[in-house]
Amino acid sequence: MRRGYMVDAAARLNAPWRPTVGHWKNGQGGPGPFGKRRIDLILAPRPVAPALQAYGVQDSEAALARSDHLSPWADLDPAKIEAEGASR
Repeated sequence: MRRGYMVDAAARLNAPWRPTVGHWKNGQGGPGPFGKRRIDLILAPRPVAPALQAYGVQDSEAALARSDHLSPWADLDPAKIEAEGASR
């Protein structure tokens, strides 16, 4: 992805690894058969990457109870979005 147009927000910000799936229990009480993984991403176009300020995964009790996927989130500063092509 680094050579492409999109940037992974978590990687760009060196955010700690956080799973987005695998928290739901299987029939034996453990995590699903594939374990915890980060498969839900926030991808930003290169001109937006400098605007990324924070990244996290919504893992409240409500989120954990209601879905098998946890939503990633990102904060950004729109003033830091670069003009198209400026970051290439």
